[in-house]
Amino acid sequence: MSKRSQKELENDDLSDIDVSSTDEEVEQEDEEAEEMINVDFDFFDLNPKIDFHATKNFLRQLFGEDSAFFSLSEIADMVLTEGRAGSTIKTDGEESDPFSVLSVISLTDNLEATSIKALVKYVLEKTNKKPQFNIVLRQLLSGSSKSRVGLVVSERLINMPVETVPPMYKMLLEEIEKAENAATEYNFDFYLVPSRVYKLVASTIDQEMEDTPSSKKIKKGPSAHRHARLLPLRG
Repeated sequence: MSKRSQKELENDDLSDIDVSSTDEEVEQEDEEAEEMINVDFDFFDLNPKIDFHATKNFLRQLFGEDSAFFSLSEIADMVLTEGRAGSTIKTDGEESDPFSVLSVISLTDNLEATSIKALVKYVLEKTNKKPQFNIVLRQLLSGSSKSRVGLVVSERLINMPVETVPPMYKMLLEEIEKAENAATEYNFDFYLVPSRVYKLVASTIDQEMEDTPSSKKIKKGPSAHRHARLLPLRG
């Protein structure tokens, strides 16, 4: 059964989700038409029997080409461990594929797992250019640290409304607080949140066009990079 429905969330004032998704505007010579499609979002518990392949694809989408550096299947299994706190969003019942997933797993408790070792190595290599952050990560993920770090896995289809994310986080925190093993498994001091960011990079075309002043320069476009943030747990 559904963990929460969109209507229940609205009634509980958990979010201001706009339940309509807009198709691309169709431009015509005399008018612009906008087609609206109403979509009901249902929030479900994580289901290892149904959500494995979708979760693996979300991880591949999150890390892009870099996902080849570690086992997505093993991480997906950790995310979908029976009874783990987290949610998926679906629109066609529990048996359908999720459009979003959110969960948290313990990096501290799984540092010896092959996939987590590879993931930690990857994160440390990616943060080498930020020495202070890198040093903190190395200390927290050394295995001898007394601080506990949770890995937040949060990803959604590109056309999913961002307004669906806050209620997922709120439900996650509520589940963590109420979990029977909250004191042992979910007592994190920090959360590591991998995410994609886009940065403007210099275009080689711009350099070439500098030799032709009369030509119009082409604007720089965004380039995708992987990024991780370390969030301290606040009471």
